Parts: sequence; structure tokens; C-alpha cells
Amino acid sequence: MKDFDYVGCILVTLYLTCLLINLCEIAFPSLSDGTHIALWVIFCVGLVAWVIWELKYPNPLFDLKLFTNPDFALGNAANAFLSFCQTTVLYSVLFFFQGPYRQSPLFAGILMIPFGGGIMILGFVAGILFDKIGAKVMCVVGSLVTAGGTLGCIYMQPGGW
Repeated sequence: MKDFDYVGCILVTLYLTCLLINLCEIAFPSLSDGTHIALWVIFCVGLVAWVIWELKYPNPLFDLKLFTNPDFALGNAANAFLSFCQTTVLYSVLFFFQGPYRQSPLFAGILMIPFGGGIMILGFVAGILFDKIGAKVMCVVGSLVTAGGTLGCIYMQPGGW
């Protein structure tokens, strides 16, 4: 463990904690404006310090030089975008159950159980298709399906489409 990047670990914990506190405060504000500004400054300084540290440290927590590979960089950017879209759909449906359908948060969560089952089953099928037809086709088709689901959330109404 002597080569473990303790400084990098502390820096990433610091800046992500500040980011998450600020993002949570958007929905449920309880801190003063000065505290928000201080947390944003700590986040920015911590992020910059972490990037500089990770580029210099011989055994980094996360090797940022991997992003010089275009396939790796674009793949991660696409994954981040798709994760954002999937999370948007998940929360839109949850809020839809709680808002127009007036379900409790518990029952809305229970109504979301089939989504987990569908992901479990389709994940297995996607793995088989991934091996047969390749990553690029699967990424494009998956992106289109996710975009369709995200756009479909715009038109959700209590009585149907």
C-alpha cells in the first residue's frame, strides 16, 4: 500500500463532497450564500489541484493520460451523456408517479421495480448482442433508444400520451 495515492484520494473526496453538497442545496437550500460560494471555490481549487497532482504522481489514483486516447475519451463522454439521459428518464417517471398520479414515494418506488427487472433481463441480452454485432452498433442503438425515452418523458400525461 505504499504506492497508494493518498493525496489524490483526499483531493477527490474533498472536491466531490463540495460539489455534492452544493448540488443538494439547490433542491433544499439551508446554507448561506457565502457558504455556497466557499464550497464552489473549494470544489474548483480541489479539482484543479487533483488534476495537477494526478498528472505528476507516478502511480495516480486515476491515470488522466488515458484521455489522450480518442476512443477512450469519446467513449467516456458518450457514457456520461447516456447516464445523464437515463437518470433523467428515471426521475421523470418517479416524479410523474408522485405528481399527476398522486402516489406516495414508497408506492412510486414499488412501481419502478419492473424497470430494474427489465434492466436485469435486457443487460443479459445486450451482452450477447454486444459480442455478436460489436460495440459501436450497440452504442448507437442504445443512444437512440435512450433519446427516445427521454423525449417520450416530455409528452407524459395522466390519461396517456
